Amino acid sequence: MAAGIPGLDSLVNTLFPGVQALGAPRRLPLLEMCLPALKSMSGAQYRVFKHTRLGVNTLDLTGMTLLPRAQSGVAAFSRAVHEPADCFPLLKPRLLKAMALVAGHEGTLNPVEREVIASVAAVMDCPVPSLPDHDDIEPAPRI
Repeated sequence: MAAGIPGLDSLVNTLFPGVQALGAPRRLPLLEMCLPALKSMSGAQYRVFKHTRLGVNTLDLTGMTLLPRAQSGVAAFSRAVHEPADCFPLLKPRLLKAMALVAGHEGTLNPVEREVIASVAAVMDCPVPSLPDHDDIEPAPRI
């Protein structure tokens, strides 16, 4: 369940190609129509949305899509973790830092989140970048 909203990941995957094809001049009116929905998000939903978007923007992943929940699982996660192992070496630390940014959206990285980041780094054969302590992560602003 993305951002606490059932079916959001499927909806995003369905709508993204059409929105992308609109071009910049036509996306602004669409954004204006979406603003009321964004304003109605709960504070927790907005914080997750904002930090996820920040991580995506950090990596310039404008074409990123989410797998539907039915296709997500251990095998899909394993494939997804092994793909970055072949990427450009300077991209690997950026990916790990973006993961830490998104995982730390609550203002802290718990031990499980740190372990996942360290495991992904090991699979990518990349040193674990210095991960921020809980005091170094700025929590998402409260609305």
